[in-house]
Amino acid sequence: MSCIDPTYDQRGDLWVGYRRAWETAEAEVVARYAGVQIDVVRSGRLAVTLDEVRRYMAAHGIPEPTSIPEKLPACTPEEAAFFVDAMLRAGLALVPARVGDKPPISEWWTERAPIGRDEAIAHLVAGGNLDYDAGQSGVVVIDCEDASSTASMKALGMVPDAITAKAQDPTTSKFCGSHFIVPIPDGVDRDTLETRTAIKLPGGGVVDILAGPADPKLRSTRVVVGLGSRLDVAPGYRYGHTADGVFTTGEFQNRGLADWLFSNEVECPESVVPLHGILLPRQKREYTPNPNADRITQEVDGMDVDAMLAGQNRVWITEYDSDGCYVLGSDTGSTNRSAVIHDGCSVGRGVHAWSGHLQEEWGRPHGSRLQFTALIHGESEADVAKRFDIDLSTPLTAVPAPEGFEYQEQDQVAAETPTADSTNTSEQQRSESAPAEASDDLDDGDSDAQVTATAEELEQVRRLRSEIQVRERRLALMTPGLGRADHWAKCTGVYLHGLVTALICHSITLVPPNVVLPSRQGLTFSKAMGVSVNAFGLLNGPSAAGKTVTMGVANAAIPIGGLGIKPISDGTAEGICRKARNADHGWVEITATGLLVAADEFDSVAEEMGRNGSKYDAFTRKIWMGVEAGSTASDKKKDAQLPAHSTRVCMLYGAQPGALTPLIGQAGRGTPQRFDFGLAGVVHSSERDELYGKQPTQPILMHQDRLPWWTPTGLPPGYTPPEPDEDGNVVTVGGLPGYDEAPPIWVGVPEVVQKIIDAEGDRAALRAADWDRARREDEAGISGHNVLLQERMAFAIAMWDGEHNIAQEHWDAAELLLEMRQLVYDAAVIESRITAGKTKTAEGVDRGIVNAGAKASEAATTARHLQSACDRIMDLVDAAAGVRGKAALRKKVEKANPRLFEDGAVRVAYLDASLSKVQRGFAATAVAQLRTQQVITGEESVTRRPALKVAPPIGTMPAPAA
Repeated sequence: MSCIDPTYDQRGDLWVGYRRAWETAEAEVVARYAGVQIDVVRSGRLAVTLDEVRRYMAAHGIPEPTSIPEKLPACTPEEAAFFVDAMLRAGLALVPARVGDKPPISEWWTERAPIGRDEAIAHLVAGGNLDYDAGQSGVVVIDCEDASSTASMKALGMVPDAITAKAQDPTTSKFCGSHFIVPIPDGVDRDTLETRTAIKLPGGGVVDILAGPADPKLRSTRVVVGLGSRLDVAPGYRYGHTADGVFTTGEFQNRGLADWLFSNEVECPESVVPLHGILLPRQKREYTPNPNADRITQEVDGMDVDAMLAGQNRVWITEYDSDGCYVLGSDTGSTNRSAVIHDGCSVGRGVHAWSGHLQEEWGRPHGSRLQFTALIHGESEADVAKRFDIDLSTPLTAVPAPEGFEYQEQDQVAAETPTADSTNTSEQQRSESAPAEASDDLDDGDSDAQVTATAEELEQVRRLRSEIQVRERRLALMTPGLGRADHWAKCTGVYLHGLVTALICHSITLVPPNVVLPSRQGLTFSKAMGVSVNAFGLLNGPSAAGKTVTMGVANAAIPIGGLGIKPISDGTAEGICRKARNADHGWVEITATGLLVAADEFDSVAEEMGRNGSKYDAFTRKIWMGVEAGSTASDKKKDAQLPAHSTRVCMLYGAQPGALTPLIGQAGRGTPQRFDFGLAGVVHSSERDELYGKQPTQPILMHQDRLPWWTPTGLPPGYTPPEPDEDGNVVTVGGLPGYDEAPPIWVGVPEVVQKIIDAEGDRAALRAADWDRARREDEAGISGHNVLLQERMAFAIAMWDGEHNIAQEHWDAAELLLEMRQLVYDAAVIESRITAGKTKTAEGVDRGIVNAGAKASEAATTARHLQSACDRIMDLVDAAAGVRGKAALRKKVEKANPRLFEDGAVRVAYLDASLSKVQRGFAATAVAQLRTQQVITGEESVTRRPALKVAPPIGTMPAPAA
């Protein structure tokens, strides 16, 4: 299709190789009736929005469709009674479903009991939909997805029973499809039935076989949309009955006509051969025990998820569930929840596929990480194992020792502590990560990180880079300016996110202070009502990770300089003001109109914020908004005032996450909400781009002569600089002209953005009316400034390409940056809490926990001692079992406490003699906790719970302890 807007396609497709979805039903309907395919629409996120569909239509001159039918009203009581009675007469177990959608309402899943006639009628009349549970109804449904598959079934003498809503809509791919309901024959084990999807028939067309277990408590329950239901994606239509089907005649017309679904012994017509025996239970694979299974299982379970997913585009991470496991979308799935990679939860470390398409291709619903990696990469398991250094070969066979050989047991030599890369599982860490001497002593140990942060939070921090990295790839494609920033990042080997954060601060520093955003109301009649575009950035990263390198790249890409524009180091609020306004002569002299306050480390800034009498945090909040700020003093030389919109002040600091505690502590006052949090770092040599080490050839700032404040000389309009004196120095007697009285230059904001700002105004109204709500939101770090922050980001991105009016593409890019900022902020909060927790614990121990203020430290100390007792007990359990790494400990304990070990187990009654004084007080609790967590088994004598040789059936593992 020709494009009348040549700028639409210039950045290319953002989601090559990904299966995208529509964000809303309305977006899908408009696109379908306009003839727009989802893969051609450029979108900032995986789900395509209605606005993005309309931008595509505008760019290609496609008119708004006028043939979209109106959504049908809810059923009348008479219509609802007819539909419900027809389904009940067929013996269907009715299920209340959501309005305009297929899934049952959430409450139904608790009991999964069918509803009665009156409740079903009332639900339809109220606008809801009805499903029926196939398993409890004793039926399976052949869901023909198109006209070809429907014709194939009719040719076999089968009669369609229901017509879906989409089957009646000529714009859908399911036009002329239908449901054929088949009663389950006698003798079939109904609890073994499972749905099969996307089966292609030889004569063309696709069918799904909708089936589920009769027991509603089993997994794989399958509901089918029933009569009278409406779908938002098919307005103007509802599920209906056919003239000759069961809902009209009261008799199943297809009984006995599809027995080939349930058996391989029944003759099957050639036209449906792929369906022959498709509902038979899957044959369990014969398991041959592997004498080396424990090692292989550990190595497979330890496969890194990022490494598993790298280099393919079949599946991708869409979210993380409540257990911190990886939820995946797939290129064949219809939702963003096609599979899950379990990561140490109660189910283990395997992979489970929810998507029927994925299950069919894989040939199993769940399996190991190795098997899943082989599937998504299209490789053999042996090749994948080789790539991950997993030895699948048969272990060496033991042979008799030579005559006269005598084994001499030696004390274990202290091993080097493995690195984080070499310890992939908790089992390996427990048996390998400590030297022998450390496992033999009775030290209480420490677990501060576990005390102050949950396992899910720690995993969130570990995944931060991969989360940011996938978004960086999208970000680089969103505008030309961001593409040039990506060029600089590739040439210099720094993270794009951190570099963009720094470049935003640098570029806005060069913008005159009279450039302002419109007021919340969209008014532009007075500069006093305008909002500043000042930018504050934090480059987050550990020590020696690349924060200073990133700042250096930003300095080279956008140098700070020019008349009245200068970089300064951090200091006091008064000091910053006096860099812009000099009162040493007894009168105010403007010495700068643009300042970039920069510091490599946030520690000095935090120290100033915590100084008694400091005004730094309040000054920061004022400057960000652009209101009048400064320091009022009776001594004129110390009086430093900054009128509103008179001085551009931007801030850029490097920050170790643990050093941000003072700033995050100001969340209740809105200070951290004003900062952009960027992830800074340097790229590993294995991931560097081919441009690395080459001089960047693309300037960040382009077409700056289009900006309304640009002048050929680079000086303010009408200003002539003074001549240099005899020594060549330029003396600005009386100071710079400044922008105190300069008229405003308004940043243009698109209408859609103004609507978002108006909605934010409603939120502000709620906060104004409910102070308690506002306080709780602030303390939780929920920002009331996100829209303003996004406006500044969008303005900076627009300015890089010579625009001062925000366009939709700039707004979308800023929205993605805001999402990335939140990820970094959340991780920084977790790291700050860990740092603060360690400090409080140390302080509490030093004080002896003698007052109520130390109760947090007391709790931390208790948890630390309990963890120490658990670790010690597990060391003893491994020593009793003969783990080679615990040989020295076993030898030592057998001498000091000979009754502790018995038949490879630990006798609980004799534990105390091998524990420290502190650990003894927690021994009973530790043993109970380890049993609850299923780490050990046994009562009087305990051993480690044996490792699983195969993945357990879904649903057989007990729930984790509360």
